[in-house]
Amino acid sequence: MKKLVRVWAAGWSLFLLSLLAQSAQAAPVVYGFDDLQDQDRLSNQWSGLSFFNALALKVGQSLNVDEFPPRSGDTAVLDDGGALEILFAQPVFSVGAYFTYFEKLSFFAYDAGGGLLGSVHSLFSSNLLLSGDVGSLNNEFVSFSDSAGRIARVVIQGGSLGSSMVMDDLTVEFGRSVPEPKSWALVALALVAAAVARRRYFSSLSR
Repeated sequence: MKKLVRVWAAGWSLFLLSLLAQSAQAAPVVYGFDDLQDQDRLSNQWSGLSFFNALALKVGQSLNVDEFPPRSGDTAVLDDGGALEILFAQPVFSVGAYFTYFEKLSFFAYDAGGGLLGSVHSLFSSNLLLSGDVGSLNNEFVSFSDSAGRIARVVIQGGSLGSSMVMDDLTVEFGRSVPEPKSWALVALALVAAAVARRRYFSSLSR
């Protein structure tokens, strides 16, 4: 009987943990840049993010869509004057974006102290829509993740003088959030149900 009770308790524990896990994972935030105007320089337009060497280009104006089509919307971001850099007010867990480039792209991630966490690189030397390397696809997703949530800065390096890539749909995972009240309510209901079921179970044994 004690074994049955332990199995029953373990089952309810797993159920409750699954509820908390589903509610705790924060969805990544995607920045599409479409609210920007052509030739806008990115700086601190979004809370918690700072951009350097980043210039907005719009379809029908400065953006060459024959080779650099945006992944979504009508705006992409150019590496203007050097490596594109993004700083985060609070360290994050992952950073990625969709890139179209004509020079090999390197993506470096740093912690708050300036230490290199690691780097990733593009699959090709060029993935332009019409004239990219054989087998390449434009808007390649390149990202870096850190399970400890230590990413404070990323540097995306193409050509040393810039103007070698465009970026779209920057995707940032800021971490895990506190479960919403409705999630706690579900857990509370589950605990009550577990207590009632346990009491009924033992009551039936005593009859």
